[in-house]
Amino acid sequence: FSGPAAVEALAKSHAQLTTLDVSFNRLTTASLDQILQAPCCGSLSTLRTGWNALQSMPQLPATLANLWIGSNPLVVGPATGSLDTVVAPRVPPAGLHVLPLGSAKHVDISYVLLGPSDLAHLHSVLFREGSAAFLDVTSCDLGDQRAARLVRDGVKFESIAASLNALTELPSWVQGTLGSLSFLQLSHNELSDRDALAIASGCGDKLRHLDLGVNGIGDTGFEAVARQFTRWTELEYLFLRSNIASDKGVSAVAESMSCLDELVELHVCWNLTTSDSTIAVAQVVAGMMKRPGSKLQLVDLFGP
Repeated sequence: FSGPAAVEALAKSHAQLTTLDVSFNRLTTASLDQILQAPCCGSLSTLRTGWNALQSMPQLPATLANLWIGSNPLVVGPATGSLDTVVAPRVPPAGLHVLPLGSAKHVDISYVLLGPSDLAHLHSVLFREGSAAFLDVTSCDLGDQRAARLVRDGVKFESIAASLNALTELPSWVQGTLGSLSFLQLSHNELSDRDALAIASGCGDKLRHLDLGVNGIGDTGFEAVARQFTRWTELEYLFLRSNIASDKGVSAVAESMSCLDELVELHVCWNLTTSDSTIAVAQVVAGMMKRPGSKLQLVDLFGP
């Protein structure tokens, strides 16, 4: 795609593009700049340019709102522009410093190994009142000490994904924003019943998606989550898989879940359960499925 013929074809196009996807083309920054200067890109609002060879930020159109730029070797700035969405997984840590993150509402920097200077940069450009509403820091090697450095008063997110970070406790920057969340994904950490209690009591009635799978949450944590079902009237997706709850914890979920009219998926597989709790869940699900307008599509009870 980076050849002169492709650039010339775009330059002659009379179409007014709003979305352009040039991912997986080995494009350099110079090649992409040529494309973006074509008249057909004058109204561009969304650009997908992942998996190319961009070492510096391209000259972004003033109309651009959404940028997918992950898996590029970004090292050179400056960060210019005002974007709503920045999706940049697997960029080098230096790339964070050249991304225009300041006004973004949706930020995905998953699989970026964050160092102290990177955390300080994020702290200064992202974590302030009125900035990012969705933050994905999946597998960013945070750990508890690094996560603690992200603390800032006034942070308000709507969605947080922080899986695969070896967190052994709920970070305070997450705990302080629980009430405003509609999406929380903290799977594949080392969270305990105490963390589940904090999450259950802290999350508000906007919650739609909760993933606490692959942690160390037992019966007490499951019971704490179940007690909140009457508040979480908009809950659609609940993931409690691969924890250490017994029949007692899973049965508590079953006994309380009939009020979840918006529930689409429930995952309680691979806990320390027997057929007793499986039957309890199945009986409640059967009743929910008979309701007119039931939205329930998937219940995972597999294993162990």
